[in-house]
Amino acid sequence: MIPGSFTEDEQLAFLKEVAPYIDMVNVSVGMDCNHKANVHAGTTVFEKHKYNIEFAARLKRECDVLVCPVGAIMSPEEAEEVIAAGQADAVMMGRPLIADPYLPNKAMEDKSEDIVPCVRCLYCYHIATEHTNVQCTVNPRFIGSSECH
Repeated sequence: MIPGSFTEDEQLAFLKEVAPYIDMVNVSVGMDCNHKANVHAGTTVFEKHKYNIEFAARLKRECDVLVCPVGAIMSPEEAEEVIAAGQADAVMMGRPLIADPYLPNKAMEDKSEDIVPCVRCLYCYHIATEHTNVQCTVNPRFIGSSECH
């Protein structure tokens, strides 16, 4: 997404070469600490959900490695859909766990209706700050600080 960065084809070629030496690929996009790229690491509500799934599914089809995407997978139901569709072997969640750190327990207890949803506002992410005093719009108990090295 950033001029001069790696294309999907280049990433796929690299992953095919290293597949025998790795267990799992984390499919993410963007880069923290790069102001032009970090807007893609955590998208807002104006971008689609599950934005890394297409590339994750391509990796599953074309590369012999376990695939685990992250990025706007916002609920247990969305996570299950991705895995059930064979688009990934596992999924990661970040912001939904900041909004509700009990999300995994509530999902396992079949209490999804009690999950406090992330609203994808990015207030928890330092993208629009100087890497300090990040908070969560829906979880007032979360107060974090992030350093960029």
